[in-house]
This record gives sequence, C-alpha cells and structure tokens, in this order.
Amino acid sequence: MAHTTATVLNVPLHIVFLPTKDRWLIRRGKLAKRYGELFMAPAPSLRRVQMDAWELRSNFLANMPDEHAVLAFLNATGRFSSHGSVHSVQEFLEWQRVIHDLLETSSFHKAHGSPRNDKFMVIFNAENEFRFSLDIWKGAEEGVAVIEAKSSLQAIVATVLIDRIRGTKIQFCARPDCGRPYAVTSSHERKYCESYCAHVESVRRTRRKKRKQHKSKEEVQ
Repeated sequence: MAHTTATVLNVPLHIVFLPTKDRWLIRRGKLAKRYGELFMAPAPSLRRVQMDAWELRSNFLANMPDEHAVLAFLNATGRFSSHGSVHSVQEFLEWQRVIHDLLETSSFHKAHGSPRNDKFMVIFNAENEFRFSLDIWKGAEEGVAVIEAKSSLQAIVATVLIDRIRGTKIQFCARPDCGRPYAVTSSHERKYCESYCAHVESVRRTRRKKRKQHKSKEEVQ
C-alpha cells in the first residue's frame, strides 16, 4: 500500500507576519449600514515591522472594553483578513469568540462544526491556505519551515492549527479585564496568564475584603 504522508521533517516552524499600515475607522450616522460599522482606508506606505504570531493572537483575544480598543488592535495590525473583511465591532467580537472556542473546546471538530460558527468557518478555512517554504536563515545551523501570513487573521489561524497539531492545552486568564490565552506547561494549578495579572487580582481581593470589613464595622456601630 502506498503511503501518502510521511514524517520527514523535524525543524522549527516560523510564522512570518508583517502588519500592513492600513487605517481603520468607524463610520457613523446615515452612512453606516450597521452599528459600529468598520471600514479600512489605505494609509501611506511605511516600514513594516514583523510581529510575533502568538503575541498577536494574545492581543486579539484580550478583553476589549470598547470600540476604541478594537480600533487600536486593527490599526496596529492592518489588514484583518485576506478573504473578506470585518465590517463591524460586533463582527470583530464574534471572531474573538470563534477563535476562543476553537482553542478552548476539547474537540476541535466540535467547535468547528458548531452551527453558530458556520459563517465564520468558511473564512477560517479559506485563511488556512498558507504560503509555505523551507529555508536556511543566515547564522542558523538547521533549516526552518516558514509560513507567510498575509493578514492578522491568517496568522492567528496558523497558531490555532499549530497548537492543535502539537497538542498544546490552552487556558484563559481569569483576570476579568485580561482574558488572554496561555499554554498549560505543567500540572501545577494556574489561573492567570502571568504573575502581573495574579498580583492585580490579589490586590483587588485584599481591597474588597478590607471594604467589606470596614462596612461591617460601620453597621455594628
């Protein structure tokens, strides 16, 4: 029987993503077809700086309190999708939920097949068409597999698929105003993405406890 797949490579995999300098704005008033409608306007060509794809995903999945946070992300990363666009703040937040589900759900195919994700999966699958190459970078002792992402969503899709292939377990920061994903690397219980978030929540708990104690004393008096 002929083998159609074979494991022949054991090289580092690198995702190359260069944010475009397109400018995102929110259209309001009579020109807007929906609430918080987003549109992208070409901006002057500037020198682009490569962005780490996993850091990009972390920033994308962070809790965004308002439309200004959404715009800040889009203006920092440029083109959102190579196969369409994101047309409103609400649609952007829906994309957050879809990627969150794909990372969190124990069964990738269960999240992929969810009816509420159907319209997004069409674009997700289209973004799963990467330019892939093998290269030997200057100064490197071994080859490198390179995925070139044309948009922020394509880079994010690549990280999701790679983490699934590697069997990486993902959890999300318990700090309400963070929510960033992090990889579970040990059996030790962990609730926060980094020590800073754990410290912030510890301070908040202490302050709540002191306010409660102070209120109790006032009621007794």
